[in-house]
Formats: sequence, C-alpha cells, structure tokens
Amino acid sequence: MGTNFTKIVFLAVLLLPWVPHVRGEDLTFLKTFELARRNALDLNLARYQVDIALANKDVASARLFPQINLFGQRSENDLSYENNSVFQDMNYPGTRVGLSLRQPILNASDLSEARRQEFLLDLSRNNLVITENRLLDELLRTFLDVLLTEAVVKQIKTEIEALGVQLKEAQALYTRKLIPVTQVLETQARLDTLRADATTATADVAVAKGDLIKFVGGKSITPLAVKDRISLMSSLSSEEDAVLRALQNSLVVASAEVNLAAARKGVDRERGSWIPNIELVYNFQHSDVGFDNLSSPARDTSTIAVGFNYPIFEGGAGAARLRGAWAEVFSAEAELKAARLAVEAEARTAWLRLEATGERVIASRRALLAASTNLEAAEKAVRAGTARVTDVLLALAQKTRAEGNLNSASSEYALTWTQLELATGASPERLAIALSAALH
Repeated sequence: MGTNFTKIVFLAVLLLPWVPHVRGEDLTFLKTFELARRNALDLNLARYQVDIALANKDVASARLFPQINLFGQRSENDLSYENNSVFQDMNYPGTRVGLSLRQPILNASDLSEARRQEFLLDLSRNNLVITENRLLDELLRTFLDVLLTEAVVKQIKTEIEALGVQLKEAQALYTRKLIPVTQVLETQARLDTLRADATTATADVAVAKGDLIKFVGGKSITPLAVKDRISLMSSLSSEEDAVLRALQNSLVVASAEVNLAAARKGVDRERGSWIPNIELVYNFQHSDVGFDNLSSPARDTSTIAVGFNYPIFEGGAGAARLRGAWAEVFSAEAELKAARLAVEAEARTAWLRLEATGERVIASRRALLAASTNLEAAEKAVRAGTARVTDVLLALAQKTRAEGNLNSASSEYALTWTQLELATGASPERLAIALSAALH
C-alpha cells in the first residue's frame, strides 16, 4: 500500500507541470486595483474610522449650539382623609409640560475639543489615503509576482522543448559515432533537472495567485500579460527634488502635523476647563397639578438666567489631565520629527533605487541579446561538429537566466517607480491608471 501510494505521488509530481491550469478572468492592473479597493479589509476599516471621526466631530460641535429639551408629565392624584368627616376625598389629574433652552456663551473647553475633533477627522482621512497607498504598493508587488512566476514556468518549458530537440539531435549524432555518450547523458540530466524546476515553479505560481486572490475578495483572476518594454518616466529631476517634494506632499508628514495640531488643541481643552463656563438658560413650564396634594389652578412659569460654573477643587484631576495633554504634544512632536526623517530617507532610497534599476534593465536587455546570439552560435557549432552539446546546454541556461533577470529588473523598476511616486505625494488612483497603461 505504501509503495503504491509513493509511486502515485511521484507520478503526480512529474505530471504537475503539464496539467493545464484553470485560468481566472484576465484583468488589467487597473481593474485589479478597483476590485481590491472594494474588497480590502484594511481599506474598509479605514473608511469606518473616517465615519467614526466625522461622528465624533459632529458630537463635539453640537455642544456649542443651543440645547433645547421638551419635558412633560401626566399624573393621577388621590387625596383622602382618615377619620375625618369634614373634608371630602379628592381625585384629580395633574399635567406638567415645559421647554428648557441652554445656550453656551463661554465654554473654552468645548470649543477647543470641537477644533481638536476636526483635526482628528483630517487625520483619519489622511490615514485612509495612506492605506490606499499601501494597498497599491502591495497589490502591484503581488500582481507582478504572479506574472514573474508564470514567466519562469514559460521560460523553463521553452528550454525543455529546446532541450528535447537537442536530445534527439545528440542521440542521432551519437548513433553515427560523432559524439560520445556522455554528451547525450548530460543533455538528459539537464532535461530532468528542468522538469523538476518546472514543478517548483508551477507551485510558486499557485502560491502567488493565492496571495493575489486575497486582495480581490476570493475571486479567481489572472493578471493580463505585460508589455515587453515598460515605459514609466519620473517627473523628478534630482534626488534633492525628490526629497523636497516628498516633504511637501507626503501624507505621512501631513498626518504627523495634524496629529501634533490635535494634541495642542487637547492642551487648550484642558486649559479651558480652568476658565469659567457661562451659559444662558431659559425655562418655560405649564403646570396643572397641586402642591402637597392640594389642588391649585393651572399656571405658567418662565425663567431666564445666566449660569456660571467654575471648578475649584477636583482632587488634582485637572492638573493631571493637563500633564497628560502636554505629554501627548511632546510625543506628537517626536513622531513628526521621525516622520520627516523617514520620508526623506524613503525618497532618497527610492530615487537611488530607481536610477539603479533603470541601469539594470538596460544591462539585462543587453545580456539577453548576447545570450540569444551565443545560443544561436553554439547550436550552429554543434551541427558543424566544432563544439560540444555541453556548450548548447550552457548557452540555453544562460539565455533562461538572462530572460529571468530582465523580467525581474523590469518588475523592480515598476515597483520602485511606484514607491517614489507615492513617497512624493501622487494619488493612488492616478498611479493605478498610469501603471495599467504602462504595463499592458
């Protein structure tokens, strides 16, 4: 049983590269990004955070407006006397309705809190865009990874087909005693190695596609193939230009600045709690109910007053809150400084990597051209009897590596270009459109 099962598994592994893969819907990067935006959990959570911040801002702002309340009461009143024949028992209904209005005249704490909530709303909106930026970067990486792994499978299969032809030619030459048997065996060994590599590469494709499916809500899709040449030009003229634009436009820096402004408003809020609160109060009441269970005629009562409130002693709570608010300011200042340093470093790194990957793409194209020329020369030399089959094997492997290096360099260039654009403030929607147009 164990031996037969092992044979079945072994045969399945050998046949895996040749089993046709069920392809999902072919999508451009732009369509994939749109799907991901609708299904990404992190993005949906960021949207909910914006809704929460908007609600909190509205609640804080509402405290500055008039507060009007209606109230009412309906009662049944019973009056009875014990052991007394002089007074009669009485039963009568009671009604009390009224209106209360309060308008803050001076409340520095609530005013500062309302402004703080506005900053927090801006912060949540910035975080939403930052989440979209991160989604774009991760999705592009996964999207290109699927294409890279598929390209590896295609390159290996192409080399396997070429080696199959080469093996037949080598066997024919060996039959005529023109080459030794070792060259035939070398070709066969290389062919077996490539078949094993194809199995691994096919599994890598499945893993990459599984990662992509997570972004699009479980929908089976296949990235549309990219162009041979990806044209993505940066609008930045120098490394310093990239740093300057990043510091000006980075949402990470902007969020840190907004967070600092919100923290300072938190200090103002706590300071405002030491300023007297003054409010205008108006009450109106219509009553048709007795006092002390004695019937009285219906009456209207209205009052208008100016209220005054000032805390004198809270057990040190006010001072503690103020210390905490200042600690948040100092923390926000440190976060802002760290954000600026991080954004500057990110922009410099992205600029340098973009320059380097651009050179790598050019060098990889030259290497692929040289490898293709070398392969053609090796094949002709073997047919002419002036070279060994091993030379063709090496040339084939060299060409496969060159193709893989070019694909990897092109993908790295697209990723680095995207990271530089994101670091300097480009919107993810615009980048998705530009990337899709450049890739397909």
